[in-house]
Amino acid sequence: MWIERISLKRFLVFQDAEITFCPGLTVVISPNEGGKSSLMRAVVTALYGDATSRRREVKTLRRWGSGSPPLIELRLVDSRGAVTIVRDFTERKQFLFRDGETDPFAKGKSVDEALATYLSFPDENLFLRVCGVRQEQLVVADGSPALGERLEEILGGGWGEATPAQIQRIVEERRRELRRGIDHPAKPANWGPLRRVNKEIDDVGVRLSEARQTGARREELLRLVATSKTEIDRVANEHAHLVERREQAERYRTLQRRAAELREQADGIRRRQERLKDLLGERERIRAEGDCLPDTLLSLSQPQQEEIHRNLILEEALNAELGVMREGGGKRSGGWMVPVSVLLVAGGILGTILAGRWFLLLLAAGIVLALRFAVRYWKQRAGGAYAGKARDAESLRSRRGEWAGARSLEEAKSLLEEAAQWRRRNEAVDIRLEEVTGAVDGKDIHQQLLSRLDDEYGEAAAMWQAARKEAESCEPFRLDADELLRLERAIQEMDARHAELEGALAPLERELAGLPFVEIPPLEEKFSALCEQRSHLERRIRVLDHLLDTLHRARRSVAGFLAEQLPPRAGEIISQMTGGRYGHLSIDPLSLHIEAKPAEGDIEPSADPSAVPDTVGLEHLSQGARDQIYLAVRLALVDLLGQQTAPPVLLDDPLVHFDSERREKAVEIIRRFAEKHQVIFFTCNPAYAGVGERLVDLSEHASHLGTDR
Repeated sequence: MWIERISLKRFLVFQDAEITFCPGLTVVISPNEGGKSSLMRAVVTALYGDATSRRREVKTLRRWGSGSPPLIELRLVDSRGAVTIVRDFTERKQFLFRDGETDPFAKGKSVDEALATYLSFPDENLFLRVCGVRQEQLVVADGSPALGERLEEILGGGWGEATPAQIQRIVEERRRELRRGIDHPAKPANWGPLRRVNKEIDDVGVRLSEARQTGARREELLRLVATSKTEIDRVANEHAHLVERREQAERYRTLQRRAAELREQADGIRRRQERLKDLLGERERIRAEGDCLPDTLLSLSQPQQEEIHRNLILEEALNAELGVMREGGGKRSGGWMVPVSVLLVAGGILGTILAGRWFLLLLAAGIVLALRFAVRYWKQRAGGAYAGKARDAESLRSRRGEWAGARSLEEAKSLLEEAAQWRRRNEAVDIRLEEVTGAVDGKDIHQQLLSRLDDEYGEAAAMWQAARKEAESCEPFRLDADELLRLERAIQEMDARHAELEGALAPLERELAGLPFVEIPPLEEKFSALCEQRSHLERRIRVLDHLLDTLHRARRSVAGFLAEQLPPRAGEIISQMTGGRYGHLSIDPLSLHIEAKPAEGDIEPSADPSAVPDTVGLEHLSQGARDQIYLAVRLALVDLLGQQTAPPVLLDDPLVHFDSERREKAVEIIRRFAEKHQVIFFTCNPAYAGVGERLVDLSEHASHLGTDR
């Protein structure tokens, strides 16, 4: 990962500047107060600043005399491509663009989350402590923090008085102060807080024990009163609970009835709706059946249909009578029947009188024969009316043809009967529709009624559902008659128990009021406060113990990491930098003390090998050697912690205390280091102008610079 370009507007000493870097070693040359610190701060602000912040520190980034906050754009390149960071402190906005895209893929607070996938270190402080080597940090002199502790500051995230080692010393001192007089004998004037509290607890405990003996009875009575009141409260609460349960049971029953009424109402509306639909469907079917009947027949009124029915009956009678006439006119006159019938009647009468009743048969035969003759006679006399009756029958047949067509008389009768039945069914349906709707006909009226019934049913169903759900919510309180009776009995028992407890409490309170008052609560409060104070002190000691243990483990973890991983890398760099004079470094896992192996030229040839130390501390080395070892360790630390993303490194005149020979070697080491990490080398010395792949002379931006801060 490397920084390709940064554009600045109104940032510290820069009014409007654009500076480009190379992926390897870029040398930035500027005289003192020429903009090096401003440029380094601009890079860090672009990577970790927050343009949306309203903190007071943001105002310190504004160029002197400028009326607007700064604007920073930084182009960052890694294996995934290039991204551009825009932090506009004027609008309090920030964006992150991918290369070639005009729309940001992150903005606002999400910019820092997206940048976390590109950057090796989560915050500005850790980035500066690992990747930013400033000139003032190279001064590892006597009285300054040991180099090991300074590395521990970097990995532990602390600095100044907040380093792990300094915190450990402070915690150990606090713990000794708290336990003074307990771990070791001491005069009372020198006791620590815990020892003084223990002594005061013992004194107050004796006084409290004596007071408690005097007030034992009072305490017992207080306990009895408190117990009685607690029991009274419990009974009262249980009584209230039972009463509430009864009320809920009654409410459930009311809701059940209400739900049933609403259900019946909804069902009634639904039945009426279904009945209306059935009647409308039945009427449609009847009218469809009426399409098969003659329109002339269906259009007749009831009197007209009755008249047609009478004509059919009359036509049928005329047809029958004409048939009889036709049958009688086709036979002989039958004149022989008269004498024969006279003889039979006379013989029957005479025989019956003279001989007996058997001659009644002759009399009967004579009478039958006479009757047949009379009938035939009258038929013959009626022959003149036949033509008139035939005309009447033809007239009736013609009328029948007007509505029955070519149908026979029987078919016409059946057709008339079907029409009568259809009319009766249609009238019955209309009557029922009128009963349901109040209107016999009118499709719009029926549809409006159906729609209104549908709305009424939906409303009634919704009300029923709401009442049902409300009743279901009270389902746990449902009680049958026996359970309700038992509940009433339990309420009565609670009333009786409450009265009994109230009666027992009264004498206890009277006895308690007659006892002398003993001042125990102040002693108890003081004793409790002292115990709480002791507990607080003991908790503080336990916290300090835990903190010490955590610090020990953390320091051991950091020290183990440093002692194992850092010396080989740093030793290789310092060996190249010193021409092999120092090639081995060691870090003590407990003290984090860094030592170097003595150079061969520093050992007397005649010296006793047993008197020569394996390693020497940095305090025995020159200032230049210490600076070189620190620079080597810092470069090794960057290489160790930035293996994944290879972060850029910012060097601020790190070679000030180097001699010319080691400066050249250090420059060569930085060049090789820049093959893996981008290095931006800030210096005020023009001699470094040709050491990098790219040179940035801030004096070329003189028109954009003001007074550095």
